[in-house]
Amino acid sequence: MLIVLTLTVTGCRSNRYMHGDSNPNRSADNNPAGINQPTIGDFTQSPNTLLHTDYHQYSANFSCTIDDVRVNGQIRMVYDSIIWVSISKIVELGRVVLTPTHAQGYVNIANKYFDGDYYDIAKKWGIEIDFGTLQALLTGDLPPRCTLQQEPQNNSDIATLLYDQYADSPEHPKQVTIIKDMSLNRASETTVKCHSLNQNIRCSYSMQSDINGHLTPSVIGVVVNSKQTNITTQIKLEKIQINPPLTFPFKIPNNYKEL
Repeated sequence: MLIVLTLTVTGCRSNRYMHGDSNPNRSADNNPAGINQPTIGDFTQSPNTLLHTDYHQYSANFSCTIDDVRVNGQIRMVYDSIIWVSISKIVELGRVVLTPTHAQGYVNIANKYFDGDYYDIAKKWGIEIDFGTLQALLTGDLPPRCTLQQEPQNNSDIATLLYDQYADSPEHPKQVTIIKDMSLNRASETTVKCHSLNQNIRCSYSMQSDINGHLTPSVIGVVVNSKQTNITTQIKLEKIQINPPLTFPFKIPNNYKEL
């Protein structure tokens, strides 16, 4: 999603006129295929883990700044199923749809699109991440397939939790470090490291909002460093809703070229 944001900013800088599209939703298709409605699992936590965000569907408006260009948009999610993002600056600049196995996105101002899987993302941009981890980082939750490596190092205010995350390469797990706010039992910072790609993704949660009794991040500082990509931004989330009715319109325009 940050890659698409960066591409839209590049397009903004190279295109002085941004009002040519009177209908930024012309490519919308209100019946995207392959969207499942999952059943939420057990969120019961042991003392060594975190309180999860209890949701089935989630939506929020967001704003962030990339290379001094401010953009905004909306994010919609169904737990363990889909992440949908629309990015705007006066008009819609692009959309992203992620599922557990697939990633698609397009940039209107560049007339370009991406259609692939997470292996393609790792090969093209040097960022190795899976759907479940991305979803957990957005909501400040524990990423999937994490095994606690030692007892938490804690004081009265914070605890440091160290995990190995086992994904496609069990012999080369990622390292996940979570700084937990003891008073909230929520992450104040999560770092995911992949040593084989010299990759570091850090999300810091400086503000939490109480949405119908559920704490969820409303300000996320994001730093992504890898051999090929370096991005730093702060995402501000507003109008957060838990379990609203949602649609996920998405269709790549026929005349767009592959990124």
